[in-house]
Amino acid sequence: MPDEKKYDKQLTDIMNRLADSVLDLSDEQLIAEARAEGIDVRGEAERVRNVLRRASKSYRMSKLVAAQRNYESQVARMQARQYHLPTSASKRRELLTAVLSARPDMQSALLTAQYRDFKELSDVDVESFLKQLKELGMLDIPKTSGEQL
Repeated sequence: MPDEKKYDKQLTDIMNRLADSVLDLSDEQLIAEARAEGIDVRGEAERVRNVLRRASKSYRMSKLVAAQRNYESQVARMQARQYHLPTSASKRRELLTAVLSARPDMQSALLTAQYRDFKELSDVDVESFLKQLKELGMLDIPKTSGEQL
């Protein structure tokens, strides 16, 4: 066995024996020993609780952080991509209306109740919805506007 592996095994054995010796002590004995060493038991307990809370929160947030990165990546990709949409805002609005008429189930997924009549929906939102529909492969409707999609 190489020296490094032998050293690692010895260190692991020592740590395991120390852990076993601590397991044999009662809570009162551990607290008394810590106080005898000058350790602030309450302060140390709070420090350990904070470390565990941060580690727990970090673990729980890791999926959220990954999802946020993925979302930002997808948005950047969508912004960089060229879409063949009607050039005028009114034609894009007509196209969105046609898509939602052909697929009424999509209207509730895309638009909140306040925007269902399209009066307050901005041109930027209309274009964004069309791009999202194109990304989802749901912008395949009969071409009534005479423009290429």
